[in-house]
Amino acid sequence: MLLPRCSRRRASLAACLAATVALAVLAARSRTAVGSEGGERLAASPHATVEALAPKERGDGVAPTERESFAAGAPAPRADEDVRHDCPFLPDEPSDVSVSVGDTSNGYLVQGARIDESEALGILPKQRERELRYGTSELVELLGEAAHALHGATKTKLWLGNVARPGGGDISYSISHNSGRDADVAFAYLDAKGRPVDPPELVRLGPSGLSSGGGFRIDVARTWRIVKSLVTSKRASVQWLFISAPLERQLLAHARRQREPGSLIKKASDAMLQPGGSGAHDDHLHVRVFCSERDVLGGCEDAGTEQPWHRGFDGKKRQRIASVAAFLGSEVADVRKSAVDRLVLLDAREELERLVAALDDREAIVRRAAVRAIAALGGEGHVERLARLFETDPDALVRIAVIQAAGKLGGRAAGELLRSAVGAPESDTPILAGLGIALGKPVGGALALDGLSFVASWRAARAAASPSLGEPPEPDASWGFAADLAAQLAAPLFAEARMHEAMQLAAIDAAGLSERFEPVEPLLSLLEDRRVDVRSAAERALGMLTNASLPTNLEGDAAARGRSLATWNAAWSRSKRAPRDAWLVSGFRAAGYDVRELSTRRAWDLVRATAAAPHVSFNAQRTLMRLFHHRPASLAWSAADACRHWLRFVATNRQRHRLAPPPATVWKACAASRDAHD
Repeated sequence: MLLPRCSRRRASLAACLAATVALAVLAARSRTAVGSEGGERLAASPHATVEALAPKERGDGVAPTERESFAAGAPAPRADEDVRHDCPFLPDEPSDVSVSVGDTSNGYLVQGARIDESEALGILPKQRERELRYGTSELVELLGEAAHALHGATKTKLWLGNVARPGGGDISYSISHNSGRDADVAFAYLDAKGRPVDPPELVRLGPSGLSSGGGFRIDVARTWRIVKSLVTSKRASVQWLFISAPLERQLLAHARRQREPGSLIKKASDAMLQPGGSGAHDDHLHVRVFCSERDVLGGCEDAGTEQPWHRGFDGKKRQRIASVAAFLGSEVADVRKSAVDRLVLLDAREELERLVAALDDREAIVRRAAVRAIAALGGEGHVERLARLFETDPDALVRIAVIQAAGKLGGRAAGELLRSAVGAPESDTPILAGLGIALGKPVGGALALDGLSFVASWRAARAAASPSLGEPPEPDASWGFAADLAAQLAAPLFAEARMHEAMQLAAIDAAGLSERFEPVEPLLSLLEDRRVDVRSAAERALGMLTNASLPTNLEGDAAARGRSLATWNAAWSRSKRAPRDAWLVSGFRAAGYDVRELSTRRAWDLVRATAAAPHVSFNAQRTLMRLFHHRPASLAWSAADACRHWLRFVATNRQRHRLAPPPATVWKACAASRDAHD
């Protein structure tokens, strides 16, 4: 049975139990696979029950293709963190070029080209301070060409806002701009007297083209020159020019008055769009270009509508997959590893059989890469093969990679593997005592570990290390990878005796992400482990698996920890036969969300829950992914970005699911999460 959160003045177990409702009610609700009031519902087993919690009173808005960064072992950086990425270049291609990897919201940029200011091109002051002046070579050339054309005709500058960081990745000012193919271009402005004027920043304009107060007006003629240059350029293929609809109409009307060719006007009209579920783009023109051929062959993904003028590269991508696969037979281990990683970026599921064969490679770095590749491209059916590797491989990092893969792939075999890997509690040996590990300098070929528990345990380990090693970087507490930790595990400094403890922590984290109940009982036993980091990691994993928020005191004395363990054991023993979806519903309701069944009808409360406590946010996002068949990498983002993404996505698709507009409580929850993040 899941327990409600009790006040300190009524901390008796009996008072908590009294707040629960009849378990049969939720069990009955869990039997239907499809809701009757417009919306898909997730099915639960009709043979199991759970005692659901009486929901709390709801407050007013109080608590945004899953080929994840797991694929190539890349960390999931925080928004605004400048992370440089490597690309698995192969011997038959240049390695000094820019590459856009992934899509514009979840990808990154390799060796971004820098935008330099000139008499024709400037970067607005606020964005200049942010140093968001990088993009693919094609985008940078496109912007330079547009600036040159504008300056040549009018002697005025083209002004830019945000583009991207040198390595791409998340920025707090936008959900896109990740992979170096997006740029914010300022409109051209006139002042109150009708004279061309440089903007002090991106100035918001009303439907008439006037700013608030009338100090600025859109210069339709010069802004059309910018649009015309962008859509006619051969430097890059423009996919979209996001702009508010009233301003678009003014630009097209000007083009008609100028008797521009009909084909040009149509192309500009097709490219310009006011995006749904996003800002109106009434203060800038957002340019997005398609992946270039080089980008596509490096793992770039175009998302959204294709345009009639764009030539895709599907045939060349298929040819490249075949040529990359040939490098799996190279005599050089680093080349074989790069080939494995590149096949993942190319989403080469047709080469899965050869990737599975790479599990038998003589070099551990290749086997690790193969495990990650199977985790990214394979399915539950591959877990048994990985489990055999776990039993026989001599390399501890390969075995840790298997643990991580099992947590991602899921299924019964994964649950059993994780149950075994989680292991038993330790009562005598201190955790990682006196361990000296130098953080910060990557080790080639190291596995990037997924997880949460390393965030706490790594600080403890680092505190015991030699002070001469310097300050470590802060580990990311998102659902991404702790790459620095993995790099150090690969170093000889890390004693083999300690690897078992690292493997156990990895297993705890993977179990929490697995959505499988097989590891629950060994995780419960770890709540009495003598190591506080193991206890905390186990509690986090249990919260993610069960969606329960039970009152515990894992940092107290043995008696307090014993009471915490008893609370969890009581909840598990009463409801362990219930389907996990019933636990999810009960946990959402206990946290104050009106989620009476897992159905799209409850989408707005699920979106609101993405801004809640980490385990509630995790389960809300996973549930939304299942209900809407949409799998962004939002688990690797901050809660604020995840909430905003899901708010926009559901708002854009709400009519199809017969949903009302988003209530104010959802907007407030996302805003509050953003404020906390900032």
